[in-house]
Amino acid sequence: MVQLRMAIKKLTKKLSLLALIAALLLLSGCPNTNDQLYPVSEEQYLIGWALHNINDSTPRKLSYSAKDLAKYTYIFNYPAFNSVRYDNVMFWIAPYQNFAGTSWVRFAVPQDRVYYLKGDSVSQKDYYGREWSFYNLMHINYLTSDDFGIQFGYDIAHRELYGLDNPFYAIKPVPGVKEDVYMGTSPFTPTSVVKDEAISLNDNLLKGYN
Repeated sequence: MVQLRMAIKKLTKKLSLLALIAALLLLSGCPNTNDQLYPVSEEQYLIGWALHNINDSTPRKLSYSAKDLAKYTYIFNYPAFNSVRYDNVMFWIAPYQNFAGTSWVRFAVPQDRVYYLKGDSVSQKDYYGREWSFYNLMHINYLTSDDFGIQFGYDIAHRELYGLDNPFYAIKPVPGVKEDVYMGTSPFTPTSVVKDEAISLNDNLLKGYN
């Protein structure tokens, strides 16, 4: 009887562990058959070409090289406290579009993701009016409401982003540019105070990114 209880206890622990792993995989956004965007991918390529006066001599093969790409490394960290909403919203907008499609993904953090960007420079500025645009932000919310409309407002009210807050004129991809962007991370870290009754700082008073 004792051995049976021990066996049941071990089995229960294993099942609990498997359930925990399954829950973590679900929360981290592992793909299923309906996923078109892998939420925990480490790299994404956003590339666009501009082809003018297309005819029989227009190249049929579109290619790029590493020197053509802008590289943006986004470091997604934990937001403060326990947020209700912490979602990534991303736009990649072509110059000729007056509307924008977007991806809205909730993924596991912390994680780093590298975005490689390339958008052909458009020659007809008067016709297009603008260049390619990469817009990436996090919606962060700590408030809840029973009213659907109010809750939606809470969820999209606070944004954390890098660059202009306009999807059509955000980050223009420039070949060779490399930048690190931090999301959900405090802009500064205060030093710690140590030693008995005397005040002693073990580092700079404030320390931040860039």
